[in-house]
Amino acid sequence: MQNGDMRGCNNLGLMRELGQGIRQDNTQAANLYKQAYDGNLTTSCVNLGIFYMQGRGVKKTLSKLRCFFKMRANKMIQKGAWLWENF
Repeated sequence: MQNGDMRGCNNLGLMRELGQGIRQDNTQAANLYKQAYDGNLTTSCVNLGIFYMQGRGVKKTLSKLRCFFKMRANKMIQKGAWLWENF
């Protein structure tokens, strides 16, 4: 899938989470966030991490929360380094 598809998964997850235009469903929102995360969309790391922290649509798992936030931080550092090198 292309990065635009992953953004679509993340956005649809947000719509499911909030019930915007479709039925609110935290389990489906978590699945969509996970799909975007698996597709390397860094913004979905935070969304999915919050779901694991709060146990929304997934089992509350703090070890996964740490992993998601750490991965998000690492990807942002990598992105920042790339931007600096290519400035």
